Amino acid sequence: MPYIRFGYPDCLSFLVSLADTVDMQRTGDDVLISTKLYESVRHVQTLVQAQDAREPAGRPSASQLPEAVLENILKLVGEDDVHERVLRDAYCRCFGLSLDIEQYDFAPLEDCLARVRLAANNATGLPQAIVAVLAEYPECIYMSLFTEAYARERGRTPTSRSTQLVRRWSRLFYVQKLDSSGDFIPHPGIYSAAVLLPPEFLPVLSSVHVTDSPTVLTMALLTPESESSLFLLRVTIDHFYGSVAFGPPFDVEPGLYCAELCSKTWLRAHVVAVTDHVMQVELADVGGRRSVAAHRLRILAPRFTDLLALCTVATLTLPPGTRACCDTVGERPLEMTQGFQLAYALTGFAFGSRTIKDSC
Repeated sequence: MPYIRFGYPDCLSFLVSLADTVDMQRTGDDVLISTKLYESVRHVQTLVQAQDAREPAGRPSASQLPEAVLENILKLVGEDDVHERVLRDAYCRCFGLSLDIEQYDFAPLEDCLARVRLAANNATGLPQAIVAVLAEYPECIYMSLFTEAYARERGRTPTSRSTQLVRRWSRLFYVQKLDSSGDFIPHPGIYSAAVLLPPEFLPVLSSVHVTDSPTVLTMALLTPESESSLFLLRVTIDHFYGSVAFGPPFDVEPGLYCAELCSKTWLRAHVVAVTDHVMQVELADVGGRRSVAAHRLRILAPRFTDLLALCTVATLTLPPGTRACCDTVGERPLEMTQGFQLAYALTGFAFGSRTIKDSC
């Protein structure tokens, strides 16, 4: 017992100081020490009962204006379009009362008017109007231009700023910022599933270079590189998404069509599987599957969903005398003249022709 450390000459003096926690009974020359368990348990029970009897603390309610004051402010702000700088004076001249909003816990007048406008707009179908405006600009509209677009589409200007609308109805918006120095871009909060059109057969030229083993097949599109659909798609999609790798988070689900940053270019991809940090996608235009991080995916813009899945199916006509290469055609990647490598599978043979289909 470290009684000397606490300033007691002997052990008994130290135990006497613990009368609130131990009970000592003398039996002849010895002392019987026992804990005051009953008193301790009763003390804990008393604390628990007192805590249960205490009323739970409720959430503080938001500041509310009296109904009469709210109606008067709505009349001035909504019908007469009175500016907030002269609202106090207009309220006094119109209703003969002073507008003392400080007594209702509204320190700035701007805060009070923002809540009044949002409360009024919520009852007049503003959420439906927001959805309609965002539907007209499904790909891109800057936050600073949203008010102008709203006025152009709906014929009137919203009574609240764009940032206030986003905070009030966050479920209606999906806000994106592509550049740290750029403007915010609001998108519709709910995306419809994109569906790519079925592939079509592409005209190709083929040549076979016979090496030791196996035979290497080279396919070339009939159109020049500058006019090929795959080349133009990559240029357009790179210009649209830029070179930023990290993007805002969104719910990635299997079956969703996205744009995936592959090396330094963007490609259309189809989400196959989703894990905690890695997504498995299937490339729609060049074939093959990849495992990518979620931050390298973007929602596929509507302008890229109504395009054909490029280079998905091609018919390859083998030159005479190359029948032996048919057994090894699936062992090597198919090389395009644009420098793209397509994963493919041999699907059929008819009259000396081979149908080549990529793995997508």
